[in-house]
Amino acid sequence: MLNNHYIEKLLGLKDIIVTKIENDPDALHIYCELPRRTHHCPHCHQKTDKVHDYRFQVFKDAPAFGLNTLFHYRKRRYTCNHCNKRFYEKNTFLPRYFRMSTRLVQYVIDRMRSTHSMTDIAKHCNLSITTIFRLFKFIDYTNTSLPRVLSIDEFKGNAGRKYQGILTDPVNKKVLDILPGREHHILSDYFRRFKNRDKVAYFVMDMWQPYRDIAETYFKNATIVIDKYHWIRQITWAFDRVRKQEQKNFTRREGNTSKEADTYY
Repeated sequence: MLNNHYIEKLLGLKDIIVTKIENDPDALHIYCELPRRTHHCPHCHQKTDKVHDYRFQVFKDAPAFGLNTLFHYRKRRYTCNHCNKRFYEKNTFLPRYFRMSTRLVQYVIDRMRSTHSMTDIAKHCNLSITTIFRLFKFIDYTNTSLPRVLSIDEFKGNAGRKYQGILTDPVNKKVLDILPGREHHILSDYFRRFKNRDKVAYFVMDMWQPYRDIAETYFKNATIVIDKYHWIRQITWAFDRVRKQEQKNFTRREGNTSKEADTYY
Protein backbone atom coordinates (compact mmCIF):
# COMPACT_ATOMS: atom_id res chain seq x y z
CA MET A 1 0.00 0.00 0.00
CA LEU A 2 2.84 2.39 0.86
CA ASN A 3 4.58 1.67 -2.44
CA ASN A 4 1.34 2.31 -4.34
CA HIS A 5 1.02 5.66 -2.59
CA TYR A 6 4.52 6.72 -3.67
CA ILE A 7 3.94 5.51 -7.24
CA GLU A 8 0.66 7.44 -7.38
CA LYS A 9 2.44 10.59 -6.28
CA LEU A 10 5.25 10.01 -8.76
CA LEU A 11 2.94 9.41 -11.71
CA GLY A 12 0.49 12.12 -10.73
CA LEU A 13 -2.56 9.94 -11.48
CA LYS A 14 -5.22 9.67 -8.82
CA ASP A 15 -6.32 6.25 -7.45
CA ILE A 16 -4.30 4.35 -10.02
CA ILE A 17 -2.98 0.89 -9.13
CA VAL A 18 0.29 -0.03 -10.85
CA THR A 19 0.63 -3.76 -11.36
CA LYS A 20 3.85 -3.91 -13.37
CA ILE A 21 6.52 -1.66 -14.90
CA GLU A 22 8.71 -2.65 -17.83
CA ASN A 23 11.56 -0.82 -19.53
CA ASP A 24 12.92 -1.09 -23.03
CA PRO A 25 15.51 1.18 -24.71
CA ASP A 26 12.87 3.54 -26.12
CA ALA A 27 9.86 3.47 -23.78
CA LEU A 28 8.61 2.99 -20.26
CA HIS A 29 5.64 0.58 -20.08
CA ILE A 30 3.32 0.95 -17.07
CA TYR A 31 0.56 -1.61 -16.48
CA CYS A 32 -2.24 -0.22 -14.36
CA GLU A 33 -5.88 -0.41 -13.35
CA LEU A 34 -8.35 1.42 -11.11
CA PRO A 35 -9.84 0.00 -7.90
CA ARG A 36 -13.24 -1.61 -8.22
CA ARG A 37 -16.02 0.65 -6.99
CA THR A 38 -19.75 1.26 -7.26
CA HIS A 39 -20.87 3.19 -10.34
CA HIS A 40 -24.14 4.77 -11.41
CA CYS A 41 -25.53 3.37 -14.64
CA PRO A 42 -25.50 6.17 -17.28
CA HIS A 43 -28.82 4.86 -18.68
CA CYS A 44 -31.05 4.25 -15.63
CA HIS A 45 -28.82 5.86 -12.94
CA GLN A 46 -29.03 2.83 -10.67
CA LYS A 47 -26.00 1.74 -8.65
CA THR A 48 -24.00 -1.30 -9.65
CA ASP A 49 -20.61 -2.86 -9.00
CA LYS A 50 -21.06 -5.93 -11.17
CA VAL A 51 -18.11 -6.37 -13.53
CA HIS A 52 -18.89 -7.68 -17.00
CA ASP A 53 -15.33 -8.01 -18.36
CA TYR A 54 -11.89 -6.37 -18.66
CA ARG A 55 -10.20 -4.88 -21.68
CA PHE A 56 -6.71 -3.51 -22.20
CA GLN A 57 -6.16 -0.11 -23.73
CA VAL A 58 -2.72 1.30 -24.51
CA PHE A 59 -2.34 5.07 -24.41
CA LYS A 60 0.52 7.54 -24.48
CA ASP A 61 1.48 9.77 -21.59
CA ALA A 62 3.92 12.65 -21.18
CA PRO A 63 7.60 11.63 -21.47
CA ALA A 64 9.19 10.57 -18.17
CA PHE A 65 12.83 10.01 -17.23
CA GLY A 66 13.87 10.75 -20.81
CA LEU A 67 11.69 7.95 -22.20
CA ASN A 68 8.38 7.74 -24.02
CA THR A 69 5.69 6.57 -21.59
CA LEU A 70 3.03 4.03 -22.52
CA PHE A 71 0.25 3.02 -20.14
CA HIS A 72 -1.40 -0.38 -20.49
CA TYR A 73 -4.73 0.31 -18.83
CA ARG A 74 -6.84 -2.67 -17.74
CA LYS A 75 -10.28 -1.09 -17.74
CA ARG A 76 -13.52 -2.59 -16.53
CA ARG A 77 -16.90 -2.82 -18.12
CA TYR A 78 -19.75 -2.89 -15.64
CA THR A 79 -23.21 -4.39 -16.10
CA CYS A 80 -26.29 -2.76 -14.64
CA ASN A 81 -28.48 -5.15 -12.61
CA HIS A 82 -31.62 -3.24 -13.54
CA CYS A 83 -31.40 -2.47 -17.27
CA ASN A 84 -28.54 -4.86 -18.24
CA LYS A 85 -26.68 -2.05 -20.01
CA ARG A 86 -22.89 -2.24 -20.13
CA PHE A 87 -20.58 0.71 -19.66
CA TYR A 88 -16.94 1.47 -18.91
CA GLU A 89 -15.71 2.70 -15.57
CA LYS A 90 -15.00 6.41 -15.16
CA ASN A 91 -11.47 7.78 -15.04
CA THR A 92 -9.93 11.24 -14.90
CA PHE A 93 -6.82 10.72 -17.01
CA LEU A 94 -8.03 9.49 -20.42
CA PRO A 95 -10.57 11.38 -22.56
CA ARG A 96 -13.11 9.28 -24.40
CA TYR A 97 -11.97 7.93 -27.80
CA PHE A 98 -8.41 9.16 -27.14
CA ARG A 99 -5.15 7.26 -27.19
CA MET A 100 -3.26 9.85 -25.18
CA SER A 101 -3.72 11.03 -21.63
CA THR A 102 -5.10 14.39 -20.57
CA ARG A 103 -1.68 15.15 -19.12
CA LEU A 104 0.03 14.58 -22.49
CA VAL A 105 -2.44 16.94 -24.19
CA GLN A 106 -1.68 19.62 -21.61
CA TYR A 107 2.05 18.95 -21.93
CA VAL A 108 1.94 19.47 -25.72
CA ILE A 109 -0.11 22.68 -25.41
CA ASP A 110 2.34 24.08 -22.84
CA ARG A 111 5.24 23.44 -25.20
CA MET A 112 3.35 25.17 -28.02
CA ARG A 113 3.43 28.37 -25.99
CA SER A 114 7.24 28.26 -25.98
CA THR A 115 9.61 28.56 -28.91
CA HIS A 116 9.54 24.82 -29.72
CA SER A 117 8.67 23.94 -33.31
CA MET A 118 5.89 21.50 -34.19
CA THR A 119 8.45 19.00 -35.45
CA ASP A 120 10.43 19.12 -32.20
CA ILE A 121 7.28 18.68 -30.10
CA ALA A 122 6.10 15.74 -32.20
CA LYS A 123 9.49 14.02 -31.95
CA HIS A 124 9.83 14.65 -28.23
CA CYS A 125 6.31 13.38 -27.42
CA ASN A 126 6.32 10.43 -29.86
CA LEU A 127 3.38 11.89 -31.82
CA SER A 128 2.76 12.74 -35.45
CA ILE A 129 2.71 16.37 -36.61
CA THR A 130 -0.91 15.84 -37.72
CA THR A 131 -1.83 14.92 -34.14
CA ILE A 132 -0.07 18.03 -32.82
CA PHE A 133 -2.16 20.24 -35.13
CA ARG A 134 -5.38 18.51 -34.02
CA LEU A 135 -4.63 19.43 -30.42
CA PHE A 136 -5.22 23.09 -31.26
CA LYS A 137 -8.91 22.28 -30.73
CA PHE A 138 -8.20 22.13 -27.00
CA ILE A 139 -6.96 25.71 -26.87
CA ASP A 140 -9.71 27.99 -25.66
CA TYR A 141 -9.32 31.60 -26.78
CA THR A 142 -10.84 33.94 -24.19
CA ASN A 143 -10.76 37.05 -26.39
CA THR A 144 -14.18 38.58 -25.69
CA SER A 145 -13.58 42.21 -26.66
CA LEU A 146 -12.01 44.19 -29.48
CA PRO A 147 -9.34 46.90 -29.14
CA ARG A 148 -9.72 50.57 -30.08
CA VAL A 149 -7.55 50.01 -33.16
CA LEU A 150 -8.27 46.78 -35.03
CA SER A 151 -6.18 45.54 -37.95
CA ILE A 152 -7.11 42.73 -40.34
CA ASP A 153 -5.03 41.00 -43.00
CA GLU A 154 -4.63 37.62 -44.65
CA PHE A 155 -1.83 35.09 -45.01
CA LYS A 156 -1.33 31.80 -46.78
CA GLY A 157 -1.91 29.18 -44.08
CA ASN A 158 -2.50 25.44 -43.89
CA ALA A 159 -6.26 25.24 -43.24
CA GLY A 160 -7.09 23.92 -46.70
CA ARG A 161 -7.96 27.39 -48.00
CA LYS A 162 -6.00 29.78 -50.17
CA TYR A 163 -5.90 32.42 -47.44
CA GLN A 164 -6.55 32.63 -43.70
CA GLY A 165 -7.41 35.78 -41.79
CA ILE A 166 -5.41 37.34 -38.97
CA LEU A 167 -6.63 39.97 -36.51
CA THR A 168 -4.13 42.11 -34.63
CA ASP A 169 -3.95 44.99 -32.20
CA PRO A 170 -1.29 47.20 -33.87
CA VAL A 171 -1.04 49.59 -30.92
CA ASN A 172 -0.11 46.88 -28.40
CA LYS A 173 1.48 44.66 -31.09
CA LYS A 174 -0.66 41.62 -30.26
CA VAL A 175 -2.17 38.89 -32.39
CA LEU A 176 -5.83 38.61 -31.38
CA ASP A 177 -7.02 35.63 -33.39
CA ILE A 178 -6.51 33.48 -36.49
CA LEU A 179 -9.54 32.90 -38.72
CA PRO A 180 -9.98 29.93 -41.10
CA GLY A 181 -10.66 32.25 -44.06
CA ARG A 182 -11.20 35.83 -45.16
CA GLU A 183 -14.59 35.39 -46.86
CA HIS A 184 -17.48 37.66 -45.90
CA HIS A 185 -19.59 34.98 -44.16
CA ILE A 186 -16.64 33.87 -41.99
CA LEU A 187 -15.85 37.43 -40.90
CA SER A 188 -19.52 38.21 -40.35
CA ASP A 189 -20.08 35.18 -38.10
CA TYR A 190 -16.97 36.05 -36.11
CA PHE A 191 -17.57 39.78 -35.50
CA ARG A 192 -21.27 39.37 -34.78
CA ARG A 193 -20.56 37.88 -31.34
CA PHE A 194 -18.68 40.95 -30.03
CA LYS A 195 -20.68 43.51 -28.06
CA ASN A 196 -18.13 46.34 -28.04
CA ARG A 197 -17.89 46.86 -31.80
CA ASP A 198 -18.96 50.50 -31.39
CA LYS A 199 -15.77 51.11 -29.35
CA VAL A 200 -13.50 50.37 -32.31
CA ALA A 201 -12.23 53.78 -33.52
CA TYR A 202 -9.98 52.66 -36.39
CA PHE A 203 -10.30 49.69 -38.73
CA VAL A 204 -6.99 49.06 -40.52
CA MET A 205 -7.21 46.97 -43.70
CA ASP A 206 -5.93 46.49 -47.22
CA MET A 207 -8.08 47.08 -50.30
CA TRP A 208 -9.94 43.75 -50.20
CA GLN A 209 -13.61 44.70 -50.79
CA PRO A 210 -15.14 42.26 -48.23
CA TYR A 211 -13.05 43.96 -45.52
CA ARG A 212 -14.62 47.30 -46.39
CA ASP A 213 -18.09 45.72 -46.41
CA ILE A 214 -17.47 44.25 -42.95
CA ALA A 215 -16.18 47.59 -41.63
CA GLU A 216 -19.21 49.49 -42.90
CA THR A 217 -21.61 46.87 -41.52
CA TYR A 218 -20.18 46.10 -38.06
CA PHE A 219 -17.93 49.08 -37.26
CA LYS A 220 -20.04 52.10 -38.16
CA ASN A 221 -18.16 54.37 -35.71
CA ALA A 222 -14.71 53.38 -36.97
CA THR A 223 -12.54 55.25 -39.44
CA ILE A 224 -11.35 52.97 -42.23
CA VAL A 225 -7.58 53.18 -42.68
CA ILE A 226 -5.71 51.62 -45.60
CA ASP A 227 -2.47 50.28 -44.19
CA LYS A 228 0.76 51.96 -45.28
CA TYR A 229 2.18 48.94 -47.07
CA HIS A 230 -0.71 48.59 -49.52
CA TRP A 231 -0.98 52.37 -50.01
CA ILE A 232 2.70 52.70 -50.92
CA ARG A 233 2.47 49.60 -53.09
CA GLN A 234 -0.37 51.12 -55.13
CA ILE A 235 1.64 54.33 -55.64
CA THR A 236 4.72 52.32 -56.66
CA TRP A 237 2.68 50.31 -59.15
CA ALA A 238 1.21 53.51 -60.63
CA PHE A 239 4.67 55.03 -61.10
CA ASP A 240 5.91 51.78 -62.60
CA ARG A 241 3.07 51.70 -65.14
CA VAL A 242 3.85 55.28 -66.23
CA ARG A 243 7.56 54.48 -66.47
CA LYS A 244 6.97 51.42 -68.66
CA GLN A 245 4.62 53.33 -70.96
CA GLU A 246 7.10 56.21 -71.35
CA GLN A 247 9.87 53.72 -71.99
CA LYS A 248 7.87 52.19 -74.84
CA ASN A 249 7.11 55.63 -76.33
CA PHE A 250 10.74 56.68 -76.06
CA THR A 251 11.94 53.51 -77.82
CA ARG A 252 9.36 53.97 -80.56
CA ARG A 253 10.38 57.61 -81.17
CA GLU A 254 14.06 56.72 -81.19
CA GLY A 255 13.44 54.00 -83.78
CA ASN A 256 11.54 56.38 -86.11
CA THR A 257 14.35 58.99 -85.92
CA SER A 258 16.96 56.41 -86.93
CA LYS A 259 14.95 55.39 -90.01
CA GLU A 260 14.55 59.00 -91.11
CA ALA A 261 18.30 59.55 -90.79
CA ASP A 262 19.07 56.47 -92.91
CA THR A 263 16.72 57.70 -95.65
CA TYR A 264 18.34 61.15 -95.72
CA TYR A 265 21.85 59.82 -96.13
